[in-house]
Amino acid sequence: MSWHLFLTIASGIFLVFAGQSNWDWFWNSRKQKGLVKLFGKKNAHIIITCIGVAITISGLSAIK
Repeated sequence: MSWHLFLTIASGIFLVFAGQSNWDWFWNSRKQKGLVKLFGKKNAHIIITCIGVAITISGLSAIK
């Protein structure tokens, strides 16, 4: 497994954990504040979790 796949899978897993957590350092970042302002906190958690799942699945599907 190349480091690109490992990085993709690790990023996806991180986003899944971040989406399910209430980490102040993650949710208070500039980009996440915009997402929360646009969709609300609950929906932002769902969106980030779905993005993390999609990234993880795409990384896992690329493994041969």
